[in-house]
Amino acid sequence: MAASTIGKLAVLISADTSRMTSGINTGITRLDALDKKGNAVSRTLAKLAIGAGFVAGIAASVRQANNLEHALAGVKAASEQTAGMMSLIEDHVRELGRTTKFTATQAAQGVEEIARAGTKSVVGMSRVIDAALTLASADPILEIADAAKILGNQMQQWGKSTRDVTMMTDILATAASASTATIGDVARNMEITSGA
Repeated sequence: MAASTIGKLAVLISADTSRMTSGINTGITRLDALDKKGNAVSRTLAKLAIGAGFVAGIAASVRQANNLEHALAGVKAASEQTAGMMSLIEDHVRELGRTTKFTATQAAQGVEEIARAGTKSVVGMSRVIDAALTLASADPILEIADAAKILGNQMQQWGKSTRDVTMMTDILATAASASTATIGDVARNMEITSGA
């Protein structure tokens, strides 16, 4: 009697195993079909992502161009330059944007501050913006516009011209690097010393 029971169990186990094998094979077939569909979907999503990245890049470029145009409009308003002189200023700030770690928009914002401080000649603004970039490069928390404002204020307080801006930049940067003060701190102390 024990032998026939074992025989029945063997048949039942064999039948359960074949259904399981059939189910596994069906599952594998379905997974293969999903994989093929998934690859097609993945390719489509990859194309969409590339397209979205391209569009985002174009949008960022347009934003940058708009920001630069806005900054240059501020320079024109503050400096009252002719179209020809504005073309020279634009060329200079674009060159600074290409050759330094700063953007052309940041350089234009610095030129606007220089014009607001009273420097109206293109040559003078060029000297001061170049010095402002040097100053901003020496202090990681100093923006170009702030550096330009500092230099404009220092020129006014000490009665200096744009020809003296390199010397003033050296003084500010040297004093800041010789202490724990920032360039802004040194400039404020120089304001106090000048009596302004």
